[in-house]
Amino acid sequence: MHEASTSNAAPPTTAIATGWGTIFVLALLTNPGAVIGALAPTFVDAFVARGMAVDNAARLGAAELFSIAVTLLFAPLVVNRWDRRILAFCAVIIGTAGQFGSVLVDDPITIGAFRMLAGAGEGAVYALAVAAISSTDTPDRTFSVSVASNLITTTILLAMIVWFAKGSPASAAMIVTGIFVADIQFWFLGYRARQLGKALHPPRRRHQVAGAFP
Repeated sequence: MHEASTSNAAPPTTAIATGWGTIFVLALLTNPGAVIGALAPTFVDAFVARGMAVDNAARLGAAELFSIAVTLLFAPLVVNRWDRRILAFCAVIIGTAGQFGSVLVDDPITIGAFRMLAGAGEGAVYALAVAAISSTDTPDRTFSVSVASNLITTTILLAMIVWFAKGSPASAAMIVTGIFVADIQFWFLGYRARQLGKALHPPRRRHQVAGAFP
């Protein structure tokens, strides 16, 4: 009797222990997807500065947001199936390629394809971050820090876009955002790789938590 009760006493925990290093990495992971909504008007202005009609420019801005939304809806199908670190790395590359690619072309259809590509990468990173946050042992604190990071990052990026737009109004928004996604995100993917691996380590499935596997 004693052995039976002991074997069923305490199921293994799946929560990710969140030190400040892990919280910092998760906050950075939410930034690409979270700040785009606030930066979208600057993209529209950039397209207009390139000679595009306002309605077409607005559609291109909406295409990226739509791509983020669709990616977020379908991301749960893969975030617990594949290695999240590999997914994050690929998503950052895709988002960066979309940002810089839309600067290098002039055809509206091709620009729209690049903007949707950027949105897919940003949405995937955001979905991975939210999944990881929900698995932490302090999701409320981690989420609060992430939201604060989003607001601070948006403020900094807007200031940088305004400054760069004085010399290059047609591409400042995409260049600044692309540099942010590439440099900042690759910084923690490399320099903070240990915290990233800890933060993105996928939790075990429900049947494993219940003790189906040793």
